[in-house]
Amino acid sequence: MQDRKIDRVVLVLSILLGGLIHPVSAQDPVPTPDLPQIDLNHDQVIDAKDLIIFMSQWQVQILPTPTPTPPNPGGAWREGIIGTIATGVTISQISGDDGHYRMGAPQSFSDHGNGTITDNNTGLMWLKDPASTVVSATYTWDEANQACASLEFSGYSDWRLPSIEELSTLTDAGRPDPAINPIFSSRTEAAYWSATPFKNNPEGHAWMKYSYGPVNWTFKSVSNFIRPVRGGNSSKNQRFTVNGNGTVSDNNTGLMWIQDPSVPGVAGAMNWSEALSTCESLTFAGFADWRLPNLNELSSLIDYSRSAPAIDPVFLNTSSWAWTSTPVAGVPGQSWYVSFDVGIVFYAKQGLTGYIRPVRSALTKTTH
Repeated sequence: MQDRKIDRVVLVLSILLGGLIHPVSAQDPVPTPDLPQIDLNHDQVIDAKDLIIFMSQWQVQILPTPTPTPPNPGGAWREGIIGTIATGVTISQISGDDGHYRMGAPQSFSDHGNGTITDNNTGLMWLKDPASTVVSATYTWDEANQACASLEFSGYSDWRLPSIEELSTLTDAGRPDPAINPIFSSRTEAAYWSATPFKNNPEGHAWMKYSYGPVNWTFKSVSNFIRPVRGGNSSKNQRFTVNGNGTVSDNNTGLMWIQDPSVPGVAGAMNWSEALSTCESLTFAGFADWRLPNLNELSSLIDYSRSAPAIDPVFLNTSSWAWTSTPVAGVPGQSWYVSFDVGIVFYAKQGLTGYIRPVRSALTKTTH
């Protein structure tokens, strides 16, 4: 953990349009648009060309529709649809990365003022401060399940230990340790239990999540913290559709994936920068809008009921680990990856070589 205690490098991002447009006065009836999020000529780059369009059309108040982003209706999990949630990264380090696209529905929480918080995207209710609400203690996995099951708080007695997928929805990758919205209380350099057993040894191991983001498994006899949850719906749709053109559509997220990452143009180990540029320049199955998936998008493919690989068998030739487009907050030069061997989520130096699983947004709906 000491490696994480490094001085943070302040990343200064000069946004072209935001710095060149003079703000409109309070008396002006025309609102100032959110220019950094609008690709006016739909070329997937925000640059001087967009500024020219803006300046030529501002006076007549005619602006093209912003580039669409994938569908992520709030509360979709309550209908058995997983969807994707934005990672929280808003600053771009390089073209094609997480901060460049900012895909997914923004995190949204409601504080009820009674020690509970509801996630408006998933419909799940969480304890705002588990340390003071439960007890400031750690538990073995069996003790953790029991502590949640016996908890009565704020008029509810159906609290439980969250699955690893549910626990991961709270991660805000745009923040360093603790990587969670500050509406919640959280420890730093801490590990939280999930209710999900480890497929390779369900009797002795279970999945946990660190406060700074990684997902890993450990012995059930280890003592970790807990974050009780209630609500949710376990129903599932038919998840994947094989399209017959080398792609697979995820019916729950609206994302399209390349079925076999060993195909020409995709195969091979590459560093993070190469992974981004390879996906950005890729044309496959008649589509040219492929990109490197962000942390939440790639993690959505992990199937914790499987192992070696921990992914649905409709996907072929799964490599040991694949890059995401999400850099690590507060740790310059490192980015997140997903290992589909067993389902580990961790980070690596951007100069190391990993594999890619390109994605595109098969369905479109403006969320910003």
